[in-house]
Amino acid sequence: MKVTYGGFAIGMNRSWENRNNLSPISYFQKNRDNHFFKYICNIFTSYNNGNGDASDLRKILGYVKPLSKFKEKGYAVNRRKDNYIEKEWRKIYLKNWMSSQQDMDNYDKVHHNKLFTILNLKFHAKDVSFIIVPDDATKTNIINSIQSATDIGGYKTSNINDKLNLISKIITIEEIQKNF
Repeated sequence: MKVTYGGFAIGMNRSWENRNNLSPISYFQKNRDNHFFKYICNIFTSYNNGNGDASDLRKILGYVKPLSKFKEKGYAVNRRKDNYIEKEWRKIYLKNWMSSQQDMDNYDKVHHNKLFTILNLKFHAKDVSFIIVPDDATKTNIINSIQSATDIGGYKTSNINDKLNLISKIITIEEIQKNF
């Protein structure tokens, strides 16, 4: 098993994804004969020729990803990475009036990254399907953090059952490699 993202993952259940209006990523083959790849290239070409809308471009490209890629930074340098195994879901926040990078930069200067506070995705303990951590030492640290937490997923809590529920969903990569 290859370890990615530093060996950490939190899996959320489908009902949480639906409540938060997340959408699955569409993966495409980087192959000139692939119809979806041609569609993505045509969107870029149209935009670069001045015929496309930047907000439409970002809406489409926010939900697509190549099936595989090479030479990614970090863990996958000079190795092929299969993006599909991530089965990624996203929520893209776009304002129609933000049609250029300059519009986005201006908005950021005025609001000083307050969007992250406004647009964060909260969750309850019951929304978590699993928590993966690299090893037993990290698992112990996470358990201690959950036990002393005053909020979980952005909600205030002192409910011991929520904390125990989360703790029961922690598994290490070492455990996965030994047992699955």
